[in-house]
Amino acid sequence: MRDLRYAIRVLTARPAFSLVAIVTLALGIAAGGIAIGVAGALVTSRALGALLFGVSATDPLTFVVAAVGLALAGVARGLPTGAAGEPHRSGRVAAVTTKNTKRSKHTKKASFSRVS
Repeated sequence: MRDLRYAIRVLTARPAFSLVAIVTLALGIAAGGIAIGVAGALVTSRALGALLFGVSATDPLTFVVAAVGLALAGVARGLPTGAAGEPHRSGRVAAVTTKNTKRSKHTKKASFSRVS
């Protein structure tokens, strides 16, 4: 616990250094992930090259378009879904509950309840 307190004290004492250290570590992790991803993409594209028609297995434009598409999907995932950050209406509807009725033991009636 003393080490944690010491680390927090040191990081808050020099915020500029802390920011540079954190950004450097984040960029290093990202670069490693990108390198592993590109290497994996090259290996799998060579293996799947027989399935591609009209495009080479290592077409740079294809890699760029795929990377941009994945980046846009990641950004879009973090955006709010409705107007002014409101979730879609279906997000406020409670789950369907079933209740037994007097008609039969095996008959279930669905009821919907609205969450306000």
